[in-house]
Amino acid sequence: MKKTQLFPALNVVRKPPPNYEEMHVLKKDFIHFTELIPPVYLIEIENAFVSPFGIVYKNGLVVKESVYSMFKPTSFYLSFYKKLLLNKIIKVKGDCTVAHNSYFQNYYHWLLEAVPRLFLIKDKAPELTLILNANSPGFVKQYISLFDFKEIIYIEDDKLVKADKIIFPTYTSRGLAMYEPITQNMVQWLLAKNNIQQNSNPTKNIFITRKNAKYRRLLNEDEVVAYLSSKGFEIVTLENLTVKEQMQLFADSKCVIGTQGAGMANMIYSTHGQLLITIIHEEHPDDAYYNQTNINNTACYFFQCKGAGNFDFKNNDDISVDINKFTEVCEQYIFNS
Repeated sequence: MKKTQLFPALNVVRKPPPNYEEMHVLKKDFIHFTELIPPVYLIEIENAFVSPFGIVYKNGLVVKESVYSMFKPTSFYLSFYKKLLLNKIIKVKGDCTVAHNSYFQNYYHWLLEAVPRLFLIKDKAPELTLILNANSPGFVKQYISLFDFKEIIYIEDDKLVKADKIIFPTYTSRGLAMYEPITQNMVQWLLAKNNIQQNSNPTKNIFITRKNAKYRRLLNEDEVVAYLSSKGFEIVTLENLTVKEQMQLFADSKCVIGTQGAGMANMIYSTHGQLLITIIHEEHPDDAYYNQTNINNTACYFFQCKGAGNFDFKNNDDISVDINKFTEVCEQYIFNS
């Protein structure tokens, strides 16, 4: 295995959220004003196997550099590999690459974990065969169309690829924290590929609805929508938009409000100095949006809510907004009244 450092470790420094002092203790403990992001490497391995979920194997062992940074190599990966060895193996000649992980069907994880790795090898793309899961959703294919890979091979969940050579960058994140310069450069490249310019003086205010979601819903969304609509907010269902339309929407928006959801990853396309108000369970420790808004100097206000208690995992709880407090926050931070 050849391992070449592309970027050294990076110490990320972040500003506190505007309402940090008011935040629930469980959330405050999860917010980090500084964080060390590991170095990023380019890995090259000959005669390796690749699973449908992006794990690379060599000599019967898991290549730990291919495992998503929130997880550790475990016996699960090996048992899965041994099971797949009993099925048909797809042999691929030449140089291959892989970027996705087991969360590839989630927009947030695809955009902030897989796409940065593709970005780092974009100059090699015409010489590489990209390995993807056959169940990749439409947004994955829309992003892939921006790269010039020699070939794309889609593999089913029960198949393994044996590659003459696999080349891939390690993850550019540590959990939900990003290697910010890489993400910033990636954003500018993606916008340019779509002929989108960030608006230096955005005026659009948008609310992202999760009305069609199965969990993490806003139970009194009608109240919130009525108030925001009266203030000129546009109500948006992201799943109805193409990737390019989502990029353009966030690049043109001054303020974005929404509950925790994958589509909010599009905040990376926002202009410097914008405002994100994320409506979130007060006890769920999640710093994803806070981390990503740091790359473009966007303020992230955590509007904390009580959960409905309808899921064992609090991250999935439906929530309700205190509409009086919500209007006060909006008047103070958006409308300055």
